[in-house]
Amino acid sequence: MSLEDHIQALQDAYNKVQTLRHIPQSLFKNPAASSALPAPPAPSLITQLQQIKDITLNLKSEPVQQALRAARESENVNGLKHTVNLRRENRKRRRAPSPESPQPYIALDNRNVSLFPHTDEAPLKASELFEYIPRFNKEHQCTVHIWKPTRSWGQPGKVDRPATLRFFIKDIFTAYITVDHTEEDPRLVVESITVFGPREGVSRLLFVACNAKPM
Repeated sequence: MSLEDHIQALQDAYNKVQTLRHIPQSLFKNPAASSALPAPPAPSLITQLQQIKDITLNLKSEPVQQALRAARESENVNGLKHTVNLRRENRKRRRAPSPESPQPYIALDNRNVSLFPHTDEAPLKASELFEYIPRFNKEHQCTVHIWKPTRSWGQPGKVDRPATLRFFIKDIFTAYITVDHTEEDPRLVVESITVFGPREGVSRLLFVACNAKPM
């Protein structure tokens, strides 16, 4: 017999043994060991007894015994300490995982979690804002400007704390973005965004950053 024939014989024998799980254990006991003889078996029990007899003959058959001897010899030659768990492998092939089964938790790297696409640009600093605005307006159809509620002006070249930027897209919306920074960290962070529609008279607060992030 070839190796494939040995494997097939062992697999068939294993599958047949698995069918015995639904048969009562009392049928596997030797009737002579019982002091009281049971009543004549019902037709279903006769079928089960014949099934046990057929599987026993299959296990004693020459192909299965030859396959078992070949497996034992291979184990001794190769020095295998653990044989394959045929029952587990067979169950894996027959039953697919349930969609409702809980999946193992995989910890995420919070440093890489973001709702925005990754960019290699460094965060905008307060000292770079005045140079950034003209460049942005030149490269985009939308515009951004520093907005002040009054005609008062701060120190030249210095960004107010906090400062308000007016971001405008024609016929779409106007957004007022409040940004701030500190002396220790000059990177601009967004504190809030208030957006007006083109015909709105009342502002709608769409976003407030609980954990302010650099622009």
